[in-house]
Amino acid sequence: MARLRLITAAGGIAVALSAVACSSAGSASGTPGTGPSSPAPAVPASPAVPASPAASASPGAGASAAVACAALAAHTFLHVTAALAGPGGSLTVTGNPATLVCGGLDDLHYDYTTATVTGHVIPGARITVFRMPAMRSAAISRGKLAAYLVADTGTRIFLVTGPLSRIAGLQEMYHP
Repeated sequence: MARLRLITAAGGIAVALSAVACSSAGSASGTPGTGPSSPAPAVPASPAVPASPAASASPGAGASAAVACAALAAHTFLHVTAALAGPGGSLTVTGNPATLVCGGLDDLHYDYTTATVTGHVIPGARITVFRMPAMRSAAISRGKLAAYLVADTGTRIFLVTGPLSRIAGLQEMYHP
């Protein structure tokens, strides 16, 4: 069984990482899943995600990972397909609502719908991508997101901070 661990990325948001490749059908490998047809509620500015589950094989470690995954799954995720620079440093993103699904062969995976939604990223918002193959997060400017998406070999699943009408942050989530 894969182990989950949380790392704290820039901005204090905890990110769940899985140690095994995702093989579930309908996962973020590019095949739309069966998630909700509308986006989840907006993410609070400082999400409260439990620290450090499943770091060892001790009894109860699986329960800790499940709690951490469930806490993270409550947030808004978006499979971003396009980005367009707007006036005053704003950015319009287009994508599919995504859902973090806890459990399965590798403890978690992302499903996204075929529905398309539009989000508006405010000037000054923080955008963090997950660089492959370096396996590290990196902040990029809003103006570079469109070019990044064209070459992105990752999942393009982003944790959204704030409502889609006023996105204050996008953080690409790692999942093989």
